[in-house]
Amino acid sequence: MAVQDKSKSAEVALPPIAALFLVVFDRKVGYTIAWKRAIPDLKLDGVVEYKSLPSGLHNCHSDLVYFVHDQYAGISAFANRPAHESERNAHFAAVGILVPLTYGRLGRSWLHADHLRRLVSNIVDDTDNTNALQEYWEHNRLINSDQQSLDHDQHLNRRKSRALSDAAGLHPTNPTLSQDHPAMSLAHHLHVFGPLIFPLQRAALLKKSILIMSSAPVQSACNLVYNLSVLSNIPPSAAEMAGKKEALYPLRPLFNVGIHDIDNLSQLASKSKPQNSWIACSTDDILATKSKLYDVLVELPPQTSDTSAARRWPRIRTSTGQDIKATQRDLRRYYTLKRELNRVQHQSKTYSDGEADDSVDDNQSESAPLVPSLQDKIADSDQYIQLEGESKLVEPSSWASIAYTSFLWHVKMQD
Repeated sequence: MAVQDKSKSAEVALPPIAALFLVVFDRKVGYTIAWKRAIPDLKLDGVVEYKSLPSGLHNCHSDLVYFVHDQYAGISAFANRPAHESERNAHFAAVGILVPLTYGRLGRSWLHADHLRRLVSNIVDDTDNTNALQEYWEHNRLINSDQQSLDHDQHLNRRKSRALSDAAGLHPTNPTLSQDHPAMSLAHHLHVFGPLIFPLQRAALLKKSILIMSSAPVQSACNLVYNLSVLSNIPPSAAEMAGKKEALYPLRPLFNVGIHDIDNLSQLASKSKPQNSWIACSTDDILATKSKLYDVLVELPPQTSDTSAARRWPRIRTSTGQDIKATQRDLRRYYTLKRELNRVQHQSKTYSDGEADDSVDDNQSESAPLVPSLQDKIADSDQYIQLEGESKLVEPSSWASIAYTSFLWHVKMQD
């Protein structure tokens, strides 16, 4: 009996693309578009070659870059290969696409990521051979640009039912996220930021314009932009209860931006309205010096594989230069979140290793207290391991907090 290929049967349909392009490095003019296909009236020249190739990318072997151009989400796969000295010792190339934003913050463009990686890997050493690009365009192109407007009403009617499936990158027959979905990096960002993730989320909830400075590669920073924009959403019922309807405006994710986006960012900053707030990442240091463009600046530490080096944390500060630190409550939340995540991961590993004893699990779940006792809280606090450089991340404890902690210690000693 033949075995069905589950990967093919559960394959998610790729969103149609409005443009496909190849960007290469020319020694005389720099980055240039060597090949392109696009729907009518969609401008690519002077835009996508800068958005898809941020500064410093030439030092990387590969990368995946997200950006926004007009009403389209862009994604480009970059590859760097060794070459002769006359070619600056490297071949640079990027293959990118544009997808209508009607499919969500990134138009589900990450579903094309693996295909783009293969395309650029095969073409980086011979950029004149564009047959594979033409074939990919013919197979995935948007047949009629007017089709999006014709189907828009139908799309809105389906949007609520798709909120937990297509909009999240899920498929009804295979409810798992793609490995390139930005949400897959949430655990990594929690590790990078530690308790600082909470004041950063608060800034997003308050609809502050946030600029994230990062070194190349930028895929992780782009994923952070996506995740924070999702975490900034406030349910309509909560916004109405608070009497702040402006909180319903989404935090606009711009993803990778550079010096060519300064004019656009300046226009958004001049309007000073909640609907004009944004979050983006950049490798151009000059943007960090223009404090009038943003409300909050996030400086990510250099990406390194050296595990022996001292731990470096991100720095978060306001446009006036004031450092933003986590509170003691944020620190406790972080420890609690990490403990619960470790517990869930341990349970998942236990279940995957063999069948779980349902009777034991049921008894444990029924007998477990809904609210932990004071002794349990103290025991949990004993398990906290101070983070390296914690004093630079977290505000010092207040005298009231110190007194309360001392009281708990005395209670424990008496027991």
